Amino acid sequence: MVCKSCGKLQDLVFYAESSEVLKVKAGTKAGQYLRRRPFLALALLLFSAMAALPVGLFLLFALITIVMSVVGFVFFEVFLLFVGGMTLLSVLSGIALFSLVVSIISSDQMRQAVNFSAGTHTPCSGKLSLHITLNVLSPWRNMLQ
Repeated sequence: MVCKSCGKLQDLVFYAESSEVLKVKAGTKAGQYLRRRPFLALALLLFSAMAALPVGLFLLFALITIVMSVVGFVFFEVFLLFVGGMTLLSVLSGIALFSLVVSIISSDQMRQAVNFSAGTHTPCSGKLSLHITLNVLSPWRNMLQ
């Protein structure tokens, strides 16, 4: 490599040898090992420089995948809550409708029973009627008429 300011390789080597950061790194066992084997140091430098882009792209892909998984999970959970809520609403509406129909039918049968016990009942052809005595219905007679 050539120094950018003056174009000489010697200045770049002098800068590298005078740098405090590089002196600390060169003092370690790995730094001493690489200093004795310059070809291996160059190969390691080239490998790390060339591997930076693929490793960076992989990490970006992993990050995007994690973010998309979280977003997809949140959307799926919202969808499941929506489906569960609609199911609950349908079931509760069905129960309310069923109880309303049963209440109407029961009320009609109780009116028929009160009319029968009061003597104003006209027999219905083949319909099942509920026979309740006047003593049991006496408190409710005024409400039902």
